[in-house]
Amino acid sequence: MSTRSSVGLSESDTTFESESEEEVTDEEIADEEISDESETDSQSDGRENKFELSFFPDEDKKEYIFFQKTLTAVKNWFTLFGWSKGQNPISIPYSLRRDVCKVQMSSSQETAFKQNLGKDTKTVYDMVFHLSGQLLPSITSNKSLPFDPVEQMLRLHWQHSILLAFLKSQGAYLPHVMPEFLLEPDDYKKWIQVQTALRGQKDELGKADVKNSDILSDNHLFILEDSLFETMSKRAWTDVLLQIYKVFVLPRVSSCSSTDQFSLESMQKMPRIKSEPLSSNIYSPYERTILTWLNNHYEKNRKTVWKNCQKGGVPPMRWIVNFDQDLLDGLVLAAQLAAYCPYLIATHFVRMYTNPRIHEQFLHNCLILVDAMHAVNLSIDIKATDICDPNPVMMLILCVYLYETLPHYLPKKTIEFTGALHATVVKQVRLKNPSVKTLVYNATLVGRDADDFSLPKGNTVTIAPKRQTSINVEFTSRFLHPAEAVLLLISKNVGGIDGATLTFSLKSEVNHIEPAGILKCKSPCYELKKVILNVTNPFRNDGIFRVILLESRSYLMQPEQVYQARQVKQEQMFSSESSTLNCKNGALPEDPNEENNLNCSDQSNLLHEFFSPMEKLFLEGRGSAGLDIHFLPFYLEKRYCTVILVNELIGEFIYLIEGTGDIPLPSGLLPMDSPNVLHVSSTLEELKYVDYSVEVSMQEFFEVPKKFSIPVLASSRVNLKVPSAKDLSPQKTDISDAVELPIKFIPQYAGCYPCRILLKSSCDVRVYEIECVVNTDHAEAELEFLTPAYQEVVQDIPISNMSSQNWQLEAILEGEGFYGPPLINVGLGEIALYPLMFKPIAECITTGRLILRNDTAGTENIFSLKGIGKKPLAQDHIVIDCEVRKVTRKILWVPNYTKNKLTYKVYSDLSMVGGAPVIAVEPDDKVTYTLSVSPWRRGIFQGTM
Repeated sequence: MSTRSSVGLSESDTTFESESEEEVTDEEIADEEISDESETDSQSDGRENKFELSFFPDEDKKEYIFFQKTLTAVKNWFTLFGWSKGQNPISIPYSLRRDVCKVQMSSSQETAFKQNLGKDTKTVYDMVFHLSGQLLPSITSNKSLPFDPVEQMLRLHWQHSILLAFLKSQGAYLPHVMPEFLLEPDDYKKWIQVQTALRGQKDELGKADVKNSDILSDNHLFILEDSLFETMSKRAWTDVLLQIYKVFVLPRVSSCSSTDQFSLESMQKMPRIKSEPLSSNIYSPYERTILTWLNNHYEKNRKTVWKNCQKGGVPPMRWIVNFDQDLLDGLVLAAQLAAYCPYLIATHFVRMYTNPRIHEQFLHNCLILVDAMHAVNLSIDIKATDICDPNPVMMLILCVYLYETLPHYLPKKTIEFTGALHATVVKQVRLKNPSVKTLVYNATLVGRDADDFSLPKGNTVTIAPKRQTSINVEFTSRFLHPAEAVLLLISKNVGGIDGATLTFSLKSEVNHIEPAGILKCKSPCYELKKVILNVTNPFRNDGIFRVILLESRSYLMQPEQVYQARQVKQEQMFSSESSTLNCKNGALPEDPNEENNLNCSDQSNLLHEFFSPMEKLFLEGRGSAGLDIHFLPFYLEKRYCTVILVNELIGEFIYLIEGTGDIPLPSGLLPMDSPNVLHVSSTLEELKYVDYSVEVSMQEFFEVPKKFSIPVLASSRVNLKVPSAKDLSPQKTDISDAVELPIKFIPQYAGCYPCRILLKSSCDVRVYEIECVVNTDHAEAELEFLTPAYQEVVQDIPISNMSSQNWQLEAILEGEGFYGPPLINVGLGEIALYPLMFKPIAECITTGRLILRNDTAGTENIFSLKGIGKKPLAQDHIVIDCEVRKVTRKILWVPNYTKNKLTYKVYSDLSMVGGAPVIAVEPDDKVTYTLSVSPWRRGIFQGTM
């Protein structure tokens, strides 16, 4: 008896999976066998066997775990999805037995349940109506039950009979469930008492004379103890719920058409699961549809999901034919989620074990799977241990839920965010509510770049009936690459209205790059210039940023240009590593001029001119630091360097450096035998001859050929062999290795003629500087000065320095009365004035010469000088106030500007003045002379002295 019971229980999970007579489960076979035995054997023995199959196993039985998980799965699903107005917690069998009428008085033994049930009470009939859309005949939950305990019990028994009959008419298989098993323990006892009394009357009076014979049951009467009845009631209610799920929920699978059709080309190597009703006696067509769905998505997505797996390679192909063993590693269910939510691959599924061996690895996978389900708000209540230690009923319920729900996670529309790097873009999503009740959604952002998107108005969205509203989605770009995320709108059940999940794809595009700063630098070709680029972290977070330098001939303003340049640089780095490896192995790199390289972008052919010794730079949030940049130009052109600082977690920002290659510094010249020939050496490689164009800076004075060819020395050509110590020794270029460049010099006047000769070719640029000095023997100009004695006159002589260095000129003055500074400095590109002064000390005519000698340039400028001194002017005009017949004295200063001692005689044309007739003055000195005035009459007297 126990053996037959265990067989029936172990396969009881297939009870609700069968629908047609052709699909017979093991339990049905067992039940039919028992039924047949009941007809052939004794009635009591057969009913006892069938009766034992309906018990819920005890905790000490090995079947208990299976049944308990099944009960938990059923309870959780009906709690979440079995009611019209949202979640309604149930307990099996207590709440189902108790809540059978909205206005009845509970008679449960559990005192906690003794209360008046109001209009919000949800009964099992409400659940059946919600799931099936049909009312049970003659049953309404709003009608009150009789107050008489016996009549109340009989009414409930009749309602349960109607419920079972309705379910059986819909395809439910419940031969072992009797209405009295759905009653509460007190009502069951009353039922037994009533049936026992009626059966006694029947035996005594006959069936026709029994009162209330319509309530006399023809079924075998089972008299159970309280503990046995509880196990029976728990099993009966569990099976009723399972059959409700089978006849009302499972058929939805056939009506749910997947929104994405997959090609079955990759499925040709594995068996197909047929959907015809007669193709299986284990699974119903709905279950086979689920299995087909699982197989299709797994085979299509396994290589995509786990191509970059961190814990193994791509999982092998498998044929999924059950709902427990084939699903316990979590990989199959993860493939289903990845098909509709691919953004979960990088965040979750790449961390799964693709070939788990031990229990911990199975649990690891299932924990990731459950976490992924929570990330996208899949509301079914399941734990990781429920998957890695699976119950087929629970797993089937989970698969059906995913089959119904996941298609809503495919985006219905794509919202594009376009703007500049680091710019904030706001878009609106408009939602309409066509229903007559309020809809409430919970907005969630998920995906690879979900952190870059935000909902400034909050995550809860409420839409009034027949109204519309909008959601603001804000995006701030941190990276140049496009950002992707998904906006999920998960409906909240409010007043029985539960809207469908809405999904929108969010994609961004950076269409413009504005550098955070621009640095300009300039350097002669082949001369290294070191600059410091001050960079500021625009983000709030501290981090280490990688430094990427991208060079171009034009400013890279478009993100696609920067992207292409980065791709080319990565390819060049890879090619450089490959070339180095090939050279080490004795293989030569390919010729860069070959045809297969002609399609490279402009950046791929650039010779790098910008370098940085710092590959990484630490920056504090909003902080600044200096980045060392080395600029080594090779061409006479502008070169742009886009400096990208990248932190894969924080973001990236851009600076721009504009470098200008100036003409190189002059090259050294070899000793020359001819003063009219310039010797130019050759140090280039690989070519036998190099053609140069020749330019001069002073074309009006110098003539050179427009083109010029220089042969390449054999000693300077490239040798791919490993050089020896002898080869590495320095070699000197002598006069035999040089070629002559003829130069014709035509000066027009004396002076210094600095000339710059520029040689340009496709390989290099050279600069040579020569300087020709032209002197003259005669004076360049004659200057004449005219001034009274003792009066100075100054003439400024301009001196222009148009050379490439500063001048210091020595002034040599000849002639009496001419003065000027002995030295004068003239800066590069400046015009200085030499002050030449003439100051005679007497009436005279004198001549002289000014020589300005330029030791730097080796030139002399000669000026002829002539000075004429006229009669001197009065030294001073003196006014003396005095009285008649009184002597007034006035002191005068008499100077001596000469180098000799002078003696002056004093004369005056005024008779009233007097003083010493003679006065002596030492050289370069002055003395006082006392003048006495004694007027004899009033008036104004004028004269000279």
